[in-house]
Amino acid sequence: MLELIILIALIIIILIFLIYKDKYKTSIDVNSEGFVTQDNYYLSSCPSGFNSYYDNNGNIMCCNGEVIANKCISDTNCSLTSANNPDSCVAILLEQYNQQAQQYCPLQSMPNYYNNKTSNKKGCTNGLLNSSMDGPANTSQPQCTIYSDTNTNSISTDSCLNQKRLDAAQCFGNNCTKSLISPGSGLPILIGISFTDNNGMPHMAFTQESFEDALNVINPNWRDSFDISKNIQIAEVAKAYYIDRTLQQSDIQF
Repeated sequence: MLELIILIALIIIILIFLIYKDKYKTSIDVNSEGFVTQDNYYLSSCPSGFNSYYDNNGNIMCCNGEVIANKCISDTNCSLTSANNPDSCVAILLEQYNQQAQQYCPLQSMPNYYNNKTSNKKGCTNGLLNSSMDGPANTSQPQCTIYSDTNTNSISTDSCLNQKRLDAAQCFGNNCTKSLISPGSGLPILIGISFTDNNGMPHMAFTQESFEDALNVINPNWRDSFDISKNIQIAEVAKAYYIDRTLQQSDIQF
């Protein structure tokens, strides 16, 4: 129970601080360029899972299967040095990237996936990729990281998992903004929603999913003494009480 009181007190302090400090708010830019296209990209090696060989014209080819006597024993092959006939490897890789993006990238804000095999970094960005397709075209454009383990994805503000959750969180009320908030070292990131009610009073609440994740780490048995479905710090409850007016004060916990 003590752990819950400490967490609630910490969150209240964060709430008050963030309401009045705009610099802690994370704005969301919707990508206007869409998914990356084939133009202006160059690959120096075959895509992952492809084997290289030379065709009769001296072109460097890539085969998604076994190569025997300079012949690709597969239905899928591509060229590093020719843009067509067969398909270029850039097009093949873009197709793979777009499939990965559907699974891992926050499509509203950073829809373009990349994979740097040299640094072993995978991530997503809002904007074009660099010419070798292994990172953003420039370091200033928004990007997030796909970490290799679940825990790091959960506790990192720069993870694509948390950016996806931020994108999915629903704004409500007036002057609404969404932000990624760290409640403490080693704890899952909270998704905060700042808003003002119809009387102009500022509030902040958190998505139920992110709040539960934090509680699960601090005290796995929190459900025995804490009814999250009535807590005003939960976004759904705050919306129902402050905006929709479908809950009364007697229905909630402060």
